[in-house]
Amino acid sequence: MDTKVYEAFYSLLDTGHVLLDRFCDERGISIQVCKKAGTRVLGQYDSVQNALFRWFGAERVKRAGLANQAGHLIFYAHRIIFPWKNESGTPTYFTARAVKGVNDGPKELCLIGTTPVLPYNAPTVTTGQDIHICEGNIDALTLEDMALRAVATGGTEGLRRSWIGWLKSKRVSSVIPAYDADSTGQAKSREVEELARKVGLKVGRLFLPTGHDVNSYFGKGPTKKAMFHVARPGPQHIMAPYPPWHGAA
Repeated sequence: MDTKVYEAFYSLLDTGHVLLDRFCDERGISIQVCKKAGTRVLGQYDSVQNALFRWFGAERVKRAGLANQAGHLIFYAHRIIFPWKNESGTPTYFTARAVKGVNDGPKELCLIGTTPVLPYNAPTVTTGQDIHICEGNIDALTLEDMALRAVATGGTEGLRRSWIGWLKSKRVSSVIPAYDADSTGQAKSREVEELARKVGLKVGRLFLPTGHDVNSYFGKGPTKKAMFHVARPGPQHIMAPYPPWHGAA
């Protein structure tokens, strides 16, 4: 992890860009929430690459995980950049989303050879909150857009057990797994519940209709978002009859 390189890279990204506007519109997430989480766009690829190589040298940028062995920034086709920050707000990791119509490969990309220190959106976690744990950044942003505090682990295999201890140290009110409604996601939800209980945290569950993730269900559904808030009594109670609901795990 090379925070000097990461901070420089982050400073060169665009805070306002048509690609970010388009992304937020497609995902049904407010631009304000995306910007508050620090989402930016790699708008000037060549300029950013040249600046980083000039300031730090190509080898150091490679070691930081931002460039491949051929000496190119890895985010050529993945221009929507999500910073993973430590508690003081310093970027310590990045993931990125592909621009529609530009990339035929993976939708998401992360740094090479390094892992995040804390979950995505960690700086927003404070004492007394109900914390939703999601698979991906987009799901976490969707819940944030619903005024629900959320972090993301970067896929079902991204969770570090130490992060549950970190949430305990932050004295959060409860942990609420919000993984995808498929077999892999629900297995991870049960694992998170078990880990949380072991350290004495209260546990809930966000239940989604089968086959959905948070964004696919809520992203383009303002009515769903509104009804969810009306019907939701709290993380330890069953919300019925309107799915999805928060329930006791």
